[in-house]
Amino acid sequence: PINFLQDDNLAIVYTAAFGCTSIQLLNLIFRRGLVLTSFNIPSLVVPWVRVFVWLIMALFVSLKFYPVFAVIRCKRTIIEPLIGLFYTAFIFTSLIYQLANSYIIRKVDAYVLVYIPTSFCYVILIGYFLYTLARHIYSFVRRLKQDTNNE
Repeated sequence: PINFLQDDNLAIVYTAAFGCTSIQLLNLIFRRGLVLTSFNIPSLVVPWVRVFVWLIMALFVSLKFYPVFAVIRCKRTIIEPLIGLFYTAFIFTSLIYQLANSYIIRKVDAYVLVYIPTSFCYVILIGYFLYTLARHIYSFVRRLKQDTNNE
């Protein structure tokens, strides 16, 4: 749903949406063994089978973040910013929950390099959806007020 030719003013929002996917993609790249053991695939399997598993996992990541990109593109009603706000807040909350209960990340370097920029991207997206929601509510109330004044 991305149109880079017409959406020049949404470049920062698209960048933040791509930044939100980075943590999932980095987990796929750097935790290859964890992905394979989660599917109970033995390590002695032919390497080309592992490639298909990683492609399927990359497809899952793209499907997880597809609603965010679709909602950024839609500008029609008040429902799209609500969906984007709740969906992004849910994913951000689950990331914070995983980070709070994680025993894997104990190095400060990994935390700073990966989780802080991703969290900043989530904050940008949540701010964009709040701004869009407020703008839609304001225009809806203004149109409603004009309609009642014309009657």
